[in-house]
Amino acid sequence: MSDLLSSSSSPSSLLSLPSQIEIKSNTSIIWVLTLFPEFFDAFLKYGVISRFLQQKNSPIEIKIIQIRNWAHNSYGSVDDYPFGGGAGLIMRFDVLSRALIEGVFVAGNYDLSSIFPSKIPEDEKNIFNLQSTSNSLLEEENKMQKEKLPLVIYTSPKGETFNSNCAKSLAKVLQGLEEPKKLERLEDKKRDIVFVAGRYEGVDERFIEMFVDREISIGDYVLSGGEIAILSMLDSVIRQIPGVLGNSGSIEEESFENNLLEAPQYTRPRKFLGKEVPEIYLSGNHAEIKKYRRNEAEKITQKLRPDIYDQYRNAKKE
Repeated sequence: MSDLLSSSSSPSSLLSLPSQIEIKSNTSIIWVLTLFPEFFDAFLKYGVISRFLQQKNSPIEIKIIQIRNWAHNSYGSVDDYPFGGGAGLIMRFDVLSRALIEGVFVAGNYDLSSIFPSKIPEDEKNIFNLQSTSNSLLEEENKMQKEKLPLVIYTSPKGETFNSNCAKSLAKVLQGLEEPKKLERLEDKKRDIVFVAGRYEGVDERFIEMFVDREISIGDYVLSGGEIAILSMLDSVIRQIPGVLGNSGSIEEESFENNLLEAPQYTRPRKFLGKEVPEIYLSGNHAEIKKYRRNEAEKITQKLRPDIYDQYRNAKKE
């Protein structure tokens, strides 16, 4: 399931409604901080991942949080001019910090002991509204699950490049199957995840230094904002969760598994416009078909992605 806090809510109304966010037990939560929640509407309504999230006992929930609810003035401003000059505007440290701490950490019933006073002095604690807005359904014995802060990811062209291995790693984080990277403050294995979507010319570096665990890029190009990058990562990560795809073999045969691109696939009609399906696919000999597909995958990978083909060859030698 998913929750979306709209841009029509003012900061005061958002923080005064105790039932604003519903937190269920035994689920992993993916939070998204964004100025444009509408980007995620179609993703949450259509497709195989939407159906998975809408299941009654889905182990994953997505919470979309509107950053502008923590705007620093009545005009809804969340950005300002950069110190030292330069083009464009920068998203403000104070706005993002409040959105993260109040909109995620407090609303999600996370333990704040690693924030106050280790990161933020006690005498500055009153800057934040630490009264939970969530309608928590966490049972007493399950509260330990949310005691540690989630993994905070900021989408940035400076970050590590997102790939299939990164998607698998983040999926394992949600399932508690491996320890996240570079997380000194996180001790347990199972982690929720927060994606922060930047806009304008980026975000104040102090926010990254204080709260961001990983910066991730989806490629060597620049987008107008982080929402499209986050959508790409959400799709890739969630489909790694058992139960999302009906056939577990779908993932095993996809491109980039074992550093190979996927072999060509065919369906009906058998012949069209003079082009026929390779005879091997019609033979019924599954062992030979598997061998043929592997050979074709090797050829395609060597031709189109020699970089990962080298990785495949090296792994094959070991």
